[in-house]
Order: sequence, then structure tokens, then C-alpha cells
Amino acid sequence: MTRTLFLLVLLLVLVGARFAGFSVESYGDQVVDPIQGVTTLPDGGVLIDNENALRLEGGFIEYQEGRFIRAREAVFVTDGVRLEAAELYYDAETETVRLTGGMRYASERFAGLSAREGLLFLEDEVALLKGEIRSEDPVLEAEVMVVDGKHGEALLWGRYVYRDPVLGVTLRGNNPEKRLLLRFREGEAYPEATTRVPEEVLARLAPYLEAE
Repeated sequence: MTRTLFLLVLLLVLVGARFAGFSVESYGDQVVDPIQGVTTLPDGGVLIDNENALRLEGGFIEYQEGRFIRAREAVFVTDGVRLEAAELYYDAETETVRLTGGMRYASERFAGLSAREGLLFLEDEVALLKGEIRSEDPVLEAEVMVVDGKHGEALLWGRYVYRDPVLGVTLRGNNPEKRLLLRFREGEAYPEATTRVPEEVLARLAPYLEAE
């Protein structure tokens, strides 16, 4: 769970900050708008950054280098890590990645983490996940989760179920105001869970819940 959440954030930080100067493989037509500087791969294709071992595949891709990348049926692959999303939009100006239509993260060593949608704030190293959030190991279900990579924390907001593998108990939140904080410690396999969320953490993470 610790590495699952951290790798989710770090992978997209890496992509957003460094997915530049890539090569392009088209599965069909490649349409270039010389006025707007936008390239479209209507039949899909692959963007490859060999230097950073990053690969983005999509059934449809549209991009303007240094401005944005839009992909449907998107699949990121790097170093044994795989991230899938029905739709992806990277905005270079705001340094955000929006994932919609369902997303799923997996690696060779960890069970899947999925959600209906996600919004990643690359500069802040924060990920906001919403809707039908599921983790297979440990068992976690939630409607809203904010992951803070810098501070090593994840805040579950509203209804949730978390099966604590350390204590052997199941923690539940049954109304929209319930909160559960997961804190990740170096060298620990699983996070520390608490329903007593410090005001400092709420003040730092609550604003991300308002993002659209």
C-alpha cells in the first residue's frame, strides 16, 4: 500500500515534469496543424521518452509540445509500473494531470489501486482520487482520497472501509464527514491509521477537495 500510493504520485510527477522531447509512433494517420502547433494521432499511437524510460500509449492522442497532452484509452508504462485511464489530459501551464472515465494502477509487486477519476497536482506532489476507490492489498474502499507525497500521508474523506493489516481490525466511516488519515513511515510495510486528524493536516489537504 505504501509504495502503491507513493508510486502513483511519483510516476505522474515524473511524467508531468520530464515527458518532453519524446519520439512518436503513429498507428495510422498523423495530422499536424502548423498554425496551432497541434499534432493529432486519430488512430492512436505511442509517445516514447527513451531517456527516462517512459511510454504513453493511447487509442487517440493529441498534443502540443510544452502545452498539453490528451489521450484516450491511455496506458503509461515505466519500470514495471502500469497506469491505465480511459481519458487523460496533461496541462503544462497548471502542471496538472486529469484522469477520467476510470483509472487503474498496478505494478509487478503490488495489487491494483483503482478509482473513477483522479486529479494530480504535479508541483505539489498531491493526488486527488474520487469515486469508487479500491485497493486490493490491504483492503481499502473510499469515495474521496487525497494523497500527499511530500508528507507521506493519505486522507480518506467521507464513507470508507479500511482493513488494518497491522491491528487486524476494520475501520469504517459511515457518513460524509468521517475522515481517516494514513501515515506512511520509512521501512514500514503498511501505514499507521488514525481517525484523529490534526488540524494542520486538514488545513493543508482540505483545499484540494474543492478542485474541479
